Amino acid sequence: MSVEKTSDMVGLLLRARTVAHAEHWATDSFSRHMALGSFYEGLGDLLDKFVESYQGYIDQRVKPPILGGPLNRDIVAELEEHLERLELLRYQAVPKQETCLQNIIDEIEGLYQVTLYKLKMLK
Repeated sequence: MSVEKTSDMVGLLLRARTVAHAEHWATDSFSRHMALGSFYEGLGDLLDKFVESYQGYIDQRVKPPILGGPLNRDIVAELEEHLERLELLRYQAVPKQETCLQNIIDEIEGLYQVTLYKLKMLK
């Protein structure tokens, strides 16, 4: 387990929430608007649940990096990359046997997958 990897994962999720919110405002597609709205709202709640649970587990605070920069590509490509990174980081950040925390990460990954389905398949 690495607090640094957990902080990286949380920073990635904070960026996802922010770029999804910005794209939610910028799109002229109702279905994308709704999919991104559900994503950033749901991710905010799950991220808060994860960080507070993790801090209770390790008994210290998480200080994630603030990942910035504009979205220079399609939101779908950005979220697909985030999902790949999340899948790589999850077991570096939290031991597999910590099922409470892993279940929250499962919910986050599920939210990504549903959102990607809506963005790609529902026009």
